[in-house]
Amino acid sequence: MNFLTILLSTGAVMSVIMLALVFVFRANSDLLSAKTRYTIWIIILVGLLIPFRPQLISPLFTLNNPFTNVSEVKEQGEIDLTAQSSQKANVESKLQSANQVSNVQSNEVANTKEDSKKEETKFDLLSLIGKFAIVVWLIGAIVVFVRYMLDYRKFSKLLKRWSSPVEDEDIIRIFRLTKLKLDIENKDIGLIRSKYVNTPMLTGLIRPMVVIPEKEIDEMDMKLIIEHELTHYKHKDLYVNLLSILVLCFHWFNPIMYYCMPVIQGDGELYCDETVLKNKNMNYRKTYGKMIINMIPTSSSKQVALSTCFYSKKLSVKRRLISIMKNNKAMKKISTLSILGILGVTVLSGSLMTFAANSSYIGLEKAKSIALKDAGVSGVTFVKAKLDNDDGVRVYDIEFYKDNVEYDYEIDAITGQIREKDLDIENYTIPQNKNNNSNNSADIGVERAKSIALRDAGVSGVTFVKAKLDYENGVRVYDIEFYKDNVEYDYEIDAATGQILEKDREIENYSIPQKKVAPKRDNTQPQSQNQNQIQSQNQTQSQNQIQSQNQPQSQNQTQSRNQPQTQNQNQTQSQNQPQTQTQAQNYSADIGAESAKSIALGDAGVSGVNFTKVQIDYEDGVKVYDVEFHKDNTEYEYEIDAATGSIRERNVDEEDD
Repeated sequence: MNFLTILLSTGAVMSVIMLALVFVFRANSDLLSAKTRYTIWIIILVGLLIPFRPQLISPLFTLNNPFTNVSEVKEQGEIDLTAQSSQKANVESKLQSANQVSNVQSNEVANTKEDSKKEETKFDLLSLIGKFAIVVWLIGAIVVFVRYMLDYRKFSKLLKRWSSPVEDEDIIRIFRLTKLKLDIENKDIGLIRSKYVNTPMLTGLIRPMVVIPEKEIDEMDMKLIIEHELTHYKHKDLYVNLLSILVLCFHWFNPIMYYCMPVIQGDGELYCDETVLKNKNMNYRKTYGKMIINMIPTSSSKQVALSTCFYSKKLSVKRRLISIMKNNKAMKKISTLSILGILGVTVLSGSLMTFAANSSYIGLEKAKSIALKDAGVSGVTFVKAKLDNDDGVRVYDIEFYKDNVEYDYEIDAITGQIREKDLDIENYTIPQNKNNNSNNSADIGVERAKSIALRDAGVSGVTFVKAKLDYENGVRVYDIEFYKDNVEYDYEIDAATGQILEKDREIENYSIPQKKVAPKRDNTQPQSQNQNQIQSQNQTQSQNQIQSQNQPQSQNQTQSRNQPQTQNQNQTQSQNQPQTQTQAQNYSADIGAESAKSIALGDAGVSGVNFTKVQIDYEDGVKVYDVEFHKDNTEYEYEIDAATGSIRERNVDEEDD
């Protein structure tokens, strides 16, 4: 986080605290003593001048850093757009070498590169705006400081021209006795009278001096005036004044500072009055109040930098007179607790609100670890891991697969808190319903289902990756999936009515994994007369040509996003049976799960395997067994006709360890 964002966040929090203090102090002025209020204001001023805070707790409010630097983002490794583009290019090269979905991958890579350029341009623009803002702030701070110093220099010259040392012995005697009373007799403090000022004051940071206006003042009033101004010296109020000026220079753009500074100075005057009148009776207080009234200037008096002002506004004088006539003693315990409370709030103010900074991000790898730990899995395949925005909050969008489960996580980039998570079981078991034949007679057909999906999505020229008849809770549906640019569309359409039961639209920035088709191994399983064996090697097929005109068929190419692929062999064998035979199949005939497993093992020529799935399913209205098992680093998937025991489809995937 750069200096300007720290200054903005600290200034915003402290401004709210200052306004709250002004309201409380004015609503109940007797709650705290003037000394306590003045001490609290000094803590606030120091907190404003030193904006850096320790991050002791998680921020209550996190805003986006408007001055993000793209180089800082890349150093964190949180959104390396160049690396993403390079990775997409590698995927594209591998897929093109296999002659599969090259058009889709080319479009995705081109879109990714274009998005990379847009993101880099955006970050560069924000970086430029941030640098410009810092320059503007620095110029403003210098202008405000120079203005205060020029005003003080002008005041000092005029004061020197129209002033002279005090020569009255009585006034000098009062001055020395008062210094002795306040235990500052060894301090070099000047005493002058001036025609230029119309109210008493203490001025001069290096060589302080008490300035008395050139008018008639009786001895008692002179004694009270000198004691009041020397009390300012003892309280170090000139340094507090300098602190206020520096705060205004740092926060020159914040109007709340200009509103609160006179309040701080007013409490400083009340603190002096409180010190002078400590343990004094009511008559003494009345005399002190009359002195203040007598010192009200006939003309307006302007506050000068690095000086105290005995009189500023009529409202402040009224408040001072009311305070003078009260002799209430504030509870010491409440005062101590108030000071400690404000000190604690000031220290923690950096944790109340912060701007999201690149240096404070948990990092991409940490976000992935958090997601994996929460999911309780390992050895997954990541398909998305990037820095993103959600409702103005910087988050990591993490997506990965494990077996047949997809995990989506949204993790706060600052705190590492999981904001949102989702788990989708992709290849779940379809519930078996013995009354399936009731809906088989009504069928809109796969082409009609595809048209309904395209019309609803409002796109054309898409790439279909799935279009098959399926069952959902005993209802026959068409499962339609296609891509357009980098958007994936999923539709579930009622096979009888054409009603859209479910749809999903997902913008993805990853490549579509594909499997390569390879010749099957030695096949000893007998086939029925109506089955045709289809084998293809290294042949790219358009997904739009998968379906025949009269019958929806299973996909010859299986897309798998939940398995890491480096070399895949896909062996496909499908039946070519008329629709009428499919619908008329006798569902009561069933070879059984154990027989299906034996058929699959006999075809694969392996033993001692680990079965991961053995379940009844329906494929194009045909009851089948889905059998899946692993042997070493090879995964076998079989689809076996539940009635005849014939192998309808087989997939063999060789995976890297």
